[in-house]
Amino acid sequence: MKFWFSMMFTLFAVVLCAINYAGYDPYSLYLYFFSIPVWIIDAFSDIHIVHPFLVYLLTIVSWFLLGLFADWFAFKIKAR
Repeated sequence: MKFWFSMMFTLFAVVLCAINYAGYDPYSLYLYFFSIPVWIIDAFSDIHIVHPFLVYLLTIVSWFLLGLFADWFAFKIKAR
């Protein structure tokens, strides 16, 4: 499969955001641990002033980009 990492990483991010949105993560610990945009936002500002759906969107996009990088790297390794 050509974009396996991209799909799996994006699915992980969607599940992560869905768990947080559904309330199964009441203190947002999973989101704080696994969302790179939350790390950046929290380093420079208060996370509570940013709209949650923007945080979810940035989380999904960042995991998708990490997946694309992993797919590209796997393709380069396989090409050798």
